[in-house]
Amino acid sequence: MYHPDKELANDTQDSLGGNSKTVMIARVSPADTNAELQRELQDRRVTCESLAQRACDAHVEKDRRVMKIESIRNGKSWDEIESNSHEDYDLVKSYVSKIQDLKGELQRMKKMIKEIEEHRCNLANISSTSDDGAQKLKEEYLQKLNALEAQVLNYLGCLNSEWPLPVVSVLKKEQGDKNRRVMRQLNNCRMRFTKLNLIRYDDHLRRLCTQFVQLQRKIKQESEQFRLWKVSREKEALMQTIEHELEVAVRVHEVRSAYEQSNGRAKMANEIARLKEEADMMKMNSSSGAEKMINSSSTPLLSMASQLLEAEERERVFSGKGRWNQVRSLAEAKNVMNHLFNLACSSR
Repeated sequence: MYHPDKELANDTQDSLGGNSKTVMIARVSPADTNAELQRELQDRRVTCESLAQRACDAHVEKDRRVMKIESIRNGKSWDEIESNSHEDYDLVKSYVSKIQDLKGELQRMKKMIKEIEEHRCNLANISSTSDDGAQKLKEEYLQKLNALEAQVLNYLGCLNSEWPLPVVSVLKKEQGDKNRRVMRQLNNCRMRFTKLNLIRYDDHLRRLCTQFVQLQRKIKQESEQFRLWKVSREKEALMQTIEHELEVAVRVHEVRSAYEQSNGRAKMANEIARLKEEADMMKMNSSSGAEKMINSSSTPLLSMASQLLEAEERERVFSGKGRWNQVRSLAEAKNVMNHLFNLACSSR
């Protein structure tokens, strides 16, 4: 931050404990960066001034000749006309030079007034802050403002004392008219700028409203899509869980039935072997009684074997995934699971 007061910068650096660096920033004006344009503008200004001077000289020459013609018409001699024309020419020339100087003074006064307005704007901006640096800058701007106002008053006093009153009044009137035109143009520009800002603000507000509505619609669509995706994922997870439980239950049932069948076959084989031994023993004892016993015991064995074959065939038909492919709904799957669990509990 640039501080024109060196003591304030040193105090700020000391308050920071010395752990700071002072940076000097060079401010470059557009005139320095655009030197070529500035030179071209200066050349054009000189050309315009020379053309204006030529126009003034031509106008003075025209007035002088008109005065000569009027004098000749009034019956004056040529010597009197020449002497009077030289006097009038010198007077007009002095007035023209004074008018040119006065215009230059007016330009300088305009620059001073512009600087005064800039200093007032800076004072208005600085008045909102309350630190020491701002107060010092405010005091400096006040001093510059007072000095410029004093210079303006001095120029006005010089104009009133040095120049004739009609010329000064005419120039003041022209300056007042120019100031009024400038103020009128400034007010028109301000009104146009205000209207343009209002139009831009309304357009920006409409764009924000449309963007907000579009964003709300997009959020609703995304939330609805997320809800549907979540429901589908939950449904898929539930179906996978049910299929896994069904596969586990079917596998347990298959293992258990295979174990029971192997145990039943082993028991039946032991029973058949025991019966054969008893039959052999009874055959040795009595062939007739043994034959009757074997005949009586073979019939239940045959029936048991046929029942076992039917049970194996039924289990083969209803075992595996072919049975579960017949399940069409979640309720049927739940019923099958309950039935399997009941069978498992009853078998235990």
